[in-house]
This record gives sequence, C-alpha cells and structure tokens, in this order.
Amino acid sequence: MKKTLLPYRILFIIGLFQLICIVAIAQQKSDEMVLTNNGIIELVKAGLSESIILTKIKNSKSEFDTSSSALVKLKESGLSDNIIMAMIEAKPKTNNSTESEILLEMKDAVGKKKVFVESEDEKSQLIIIKTLKKNGFEIVVSEQDAELIIKFDFQTRTATIGVSPGIFGGVSMSQNAEQKNGKLKVFIKNGSNEQMIFVKERQPSSIGKYIHKQAEDYTEDFIKELKKAENGSNSSKK
Repeated sequence: MKKTLLPYRILFIIGLFQLICIVAIAQQKSDEMVLTNNGIIELVKAGLSESIILTKIKNSKSEFDTSSSALVKLKESGLSDNIIMAMIEAKPKTNNSTESEILLEMKDAVGKKKVFVESEDEKSQLIIIKTLKKNGFEIVVSEQDAELIIKFDFQTRTATIGVSPGIFGGVSMSQNAEQKNGKLKVFIKNGSNEQMIFVKERQPSSIGKYIHKQAEDYTEDFIKELKKAENGSNSSKK
C-alpha cells in the first residue's frame, strides 16, 4: 500500500514546487511593473523627452523615494525639476483600474486641432492663442467644442531684491518684487472627461511681466512634443 502511494506523493511534491515557482515569477513581474527612482533615472539616461517621462509617471503604478537625500540624487542624475515634482506629487496607483479609465499619451493628441484656452492672466491667454493659431490650431470658445484644453495658471510670491551693504556698514533698504511661476497643462477632451497629456512648469525665477514669456515658451514646448509624436506616428505607418 505504501509503495502505491509513493508515486502520488512524488507527483504532489512536483506539483507544489511548480506552483511555488509560478507564484514567484508572477510576483517578480508585478514588482517590475512598479515605477521607482531607478526606473526614472534609466528613462532620462536613455534620452526620452520630459513629456514622455511625465506621461509615464502619470499612468504607472509607482513607489518613489522622495526623501531629501533621494531628491539630491535625482537632481545629480540629470532629472529636471518638472520630473522630480511629478514624482513627489505621484500618488501610488494600484491595478484596480476600471475599464472606463483610458491612459493617454502624446500620440493620442495627433490630429486634434480644436483648442480651448483657459488662464487667469488675460495677456498670457492671448499669447497662447496667438502661438497656437500660428501653428495651425483652431481656437474654440467653449470646452464642449474642444478636442484639446490648455490651462495656464501661476503662483505668485514676494521676493526681496536690492539688498546691499550700507554706507555705515549696515544693510541698505531693500525692496520687494513679485515672482510668478507659470504652469501649463494640456488635456485631451474625452467625452465629459479631461485627461492630461502634457505639463510644463519652472521654478520661480522671473519677475512679474515675464510670466507671459513662460506662457509662450511652454506652449511652444507642447507643440514641439506634439510634432515629434506626429512624426513618429507617420514613420510607423510607412
């Protein structure tokens, strides 16, 4: 009787070993899907554009180390402030995504020309519109009619400038000036939803009026990335 059970025990052990191996492989693949600091550093070193990396961060499950020492290492590895900020703001994503969630990339914006522009600053809004028109985009007055939505906002802070040694060894009077840091975001209109495909921001470094220049530069950066995606799409069709 014992001899009869022996082959079954061997088969059971083999089956159990195979099951353990399958579980281990599945766990390893799951871990590889999680985006980490090292993964972002590799993408930067590979020469991928900032917008592609930002989209990858937005659409991936991530576990970033954003401690002070880690941020220093990221900066030393060549990451831009925009990418580091996206890593800080990234919320851990699980695999519990619903079927209605559609992850978009820059290529999904190719061919879309109807744009709605929104900004707290009227002059910045006009500059963005002018830049878009110059590049063949159609400006619409309602979000409902738009294929793309561009939002430009900014934060204002007061900085002290003009501090210098005084006549009697003290410090001369200083004056305050406003610094504005602009942020441009581009969304694809997907039914009643808006899904971001591009974001551009710079640390505060310019005084007041230069916010308009930021609006223009960020819009041109978006158009450049869109053209790259369009050229890549055309190449793949050939």
